Amino acid sequence: MNKITLSKYKKLYFDPKKCIPGEHHFVAVYLLSKIKEIPDYVNPDGMKGSLQGDIGFGNNTFSIEVKLGKKNSMSSISFTASQYEKWFIKSEDKDIPNYLIVLLKDSFFIIKFPLFVEKYKGIYKSEIKEFKNKNGKKKNSPNFNEDCIQTCCAKSNERFDIEDEDGITKRFQELNKEIENVY
Repeated sequence: MNKITLSKYKKLYFDPKKCIPGEHHFVAVYLLSKIKEIPDYVNPDGMKGSLQGDIGFGNNTFSIEVKLGKKNSMSSISFTASQYEKWFIKSEDKDIPNYLIVLLKDSFFIIKFPLFVEKYKGIYKSEIKEFKNKNGKKKNSPNFNEDCIQTCCAKSNERFDIEDEDGITKRFQELNKEIENVY
């Protein structure tokens, strides 16, 4: 299988006015081509239970959560109500995936997720609460726009322009070393 660049992936599959493929497509076509190890699970939506994140390694000792920008603008992400409650309100390190990978319109992030949550909580402390609709049911988290995500990155090497294939490749090499250490 040929490796695909992020810019090529976006050119082939993204038209925000018509259709943006979902996280499963992004993981299958792009991300798995960048990760050396075969994951124990990929995107177990609806059956996660105690599993953290969308991609898991080493009997769930290392995991990655994947988020794509919301349809239309592709400029923000949100978390489900249960993800937001578990990772941002209650947030025990053992429950937070190791990494968060985000694809927005013009940016790509590979972030150490526990450090991101810690920094987010420090900056937006007063805004962290459970979100409910008029009927009292939990609803998704607030939107995390690019500025918020950038501000909460722990390191400068966590955000990339879509065209920065060298930087993205180098960051995936670092991520792959961490995944290899799980086994």
